[in-house]
Amino acid sequence: MTIKDKVNIIVDVNDEYLLLVQKGVNASQGVWELPGGERTLGTPLEQSVLQELNKETGIHAKFLNAKKPFWIEIGTAQGCLELVDCYDAETLAGKRDTKVYAVSLEIEAEQLQKLVVPGRDVRAVQLFAYHAIPEILPDHATFLNDYFGGLKRYQNPIPTVDGIIMYEGKYVIIDRKEEPFGYALPGGHAKFGKTLEQSFREEMEEETGLQVRDVKFVGYYDNPLRDNRPGHRMSFVFAAEGYGTLKAGSDAKEVFLLEPALLQNVTFAFDHGTIVTDYLNSLHQDERLGNQFGKATEIKRTHQV
Repeated sequence: MTIKDKVNIIVDVNDEYLLLVQKGVNASQGVWELPGGERTLGTPLEQSVLQELNKETGIHAKFLNAKKPFWIEIGTAQGCLELVDCYDAETLAGKRDTKVYAVSLEIEAEQLQKLVVPGRDVRAVQLFAYHAIPEILPDHATFLNDYFGGLKRYQNPIPTVDGIIMYEGKYVIIDRKEEPFGYALPGGHAKFGKTLEQSFREEMEEETGLQVRDVKFVGYYDNPLRDNRPGHRMSFVFAAEGYGTLKAGSDAKEVFLLEPALLQNVTFAFDHGTIVTDYLNSLHQDERLGNQFGKATEIKRTHQV
């Protein structure tokens, strides 16, 4: 059973290609279109999108997480499935309310093409370079013009901040209440309109209740595999002294203090164990050079896979 609204998906490959299909009456006229169709009654929108993609192209996409923003996996590639725009039936030649989604993928074009198996009533499925888009349905041309005219969202690394905080002679550690669970350094996403240091200060207060002083930049960690959540998160790490009243908040289920000698015995989430080890090694190096505690040399982290 179906309802009147439709879903379409823009499969954007390597910021260079689009996946299009030929089907039904339009195929005989040489007209191409975006994958999509009628939304199934009772099925969430995003799931309907992936069902239609699979039905028409044979491409199997699976969800990597259970809440927005939804990340999906196709072959070896991951991308964020995002709503581009909603179109009223009155504005479209097809006279159907339509919701248009998009996913950007970094995958070899040949590899994606191997996953394609044209579905029933689908004559062809093909990748086209941006500069060589064939004739497509007028409504779908509108969708693409809007998408490339400003609605396209680029997949960029997600900046985060993490803190190595000393409080009353001990290090501050949190126990996360959100996935991925486990022990971690306090931190969070960088905030729009704020500097990294401002974001760091706010995140430390949100998660630990502490304000910070004597803030020093430690380094950055940008390995795409450092965080097992969908997406590519880069961490900018700061060290500081905390003051105020220690209290868990935000993503922290619990916050506690750890003696410096025990810090490396903790099994951390993400790559925080590596961050801690690098930081402690830098302190030991400074001590050998005769520097006072807390004046760690800056750690220059580079991309590692």
